[in-house]
Amino acid sequence: MMPPRVATRAEMEAMKLCRSSALPACCTATSCRSRQGEAVFHLKPEAQLAYLDSLSGRGVAALLLEALVPETRIPARFIEHAQQIGLPVFRLEVTVPFVELAERTNRRIVSEHASPLQQADEIAQLLARHMASAGPNLRKLLEMIEQALGSCVVL
Repeated sequence: MMPPRVATRAEMEAMKLCRSSALPACCTATSCRSRQGEAVFHLKPEAQLAYLDSLSGRGVAALLLEALVPETRIPARFIEHAQQIGLPVFRLEVTVPFVELAERTNRRIVSEHASPLQQADEIAQLLARHMASAGPNLRKLLEMIEQALGSCVVL
């Protein structure tokens, strides 16, 4: 087995969250490497399934496997178990820098969570400006909310 590569700070944080006792010390959810391919597949089949269970139990959203040797195949039992527990498994056909992947994923998550908050803030500012200039006309405020949301508002 190859010695572990030097991990980035982001990888170290991910390793703290995803470390599994079923894998050798150099292998984590972000770094599963060996000369023969994905290290997880060098474990006994029961240990492979336990590894999937441990990832799912920690709330890991998906498992990305980097193909170090193109001929390495993901065992059918591994894929079936991952499907049964609702853990998507993806095989990367090209090397993807972990930090870049993590940054893109984080940006998307933050954007998805921030979008409704930004919309609510914009509506609140719109209503505040209207009330400051025209007073608290409830019917007009409800119409403005309907228009901003594009849906019916009932009080």
